[in-house]
Amino acid sequence: MGDMTANFSFGEFACKGETCCGHSSPISRRLVRALELLRLEVGSVPLTITSGYRCNVHNKAVGGLPRSKHREGIAADVLTPPHITSKEFAELAGRVGLFYKGGIGIYDGFIHVDIRTDSRARWDSRT
Repeated sequence: MGDMTANFSFGEFACKGETCCGHSSPISRRLVRALELLRLEVGSVPLTITSGYRCNVHNKAVGGLPRSKHREGIAADVLTPPHITSKEFAELAGRVGLFYKGGIGIYDGFIHVDIRTDSRARWDSRT
């Protein structure tokens, strides 16, 4: 049970830096609600968030882009469930309105999703 939504908690989205912001988690509730919809798209299996909010210090430490949507609390990296591929997972994410209009990136073993509003973005780091 989550403390943000039925299946997600603030702690899952907290900055993972060890010596920066004290694991703050100013994450968008709209993002988390969109992740609940993505969870339904994949058959209601649990989703594992590997990166949510990143403060400036942690974002730089992990090689994140200076304008990373993680810094705004509107992005998440999510492990690909074992029964599908990352490409299939990204396609399912595209069925969720906020992700369809936002950003979806494909990586080995996970996808990035965000709810940016300035421009739709798609990328595949595997190519």
